[in-house]
Amino acid sequence: AKPKYSHVRVCRDASIILEDYGNREIKMDDKTKALYFLFLRHPEGLSIKDLPEHTEELLDLYQSISGRDDPAAMRKTIENLCDPFQNNANISLSRIKKAFCEAFTPLVAKKYYVDGERGGLRSIAIDRSLVTWETIR
Repeated sequence: AKPKYSHVRVCRDASIILEDYGNREIKMDDKTKALYFLFLRHPEGLSIKDLPEHTEELLDLYQSISGRDDPAAMRKTIENLCDPFQNNANISLSRIKKAFCEAFTPLVAKKYYVDGERGGLRSIAIDRSLVTWETIR
């Protein structure tokens, strides 16, 4: 049987809710969630090596969902995440995958997490018509 894919609601508080699966919340830390939102905003896909070009957009997402009040520390966190010579982005991508794989079967989860070839474009396969943003800057 073909799986049914859920509507994804990104709430004002940045929680990720899968509405058609009993409003199940997918939990991630703020930095990982910011990276997930960046990929949700870019259905065309992004390459890890190109993340530095998206530092400001990622910082804006992170600031809008993080409770931190130290702008310099927040910038450092995002710069480290975008640094292609560190493994932070891959660690966060693994956390995204784990969050969805713990909630669903691999076939269903694959539509929701960031996937792609190493060194190439990575993207989230879910149809963006199923994604609703309540507000994130």
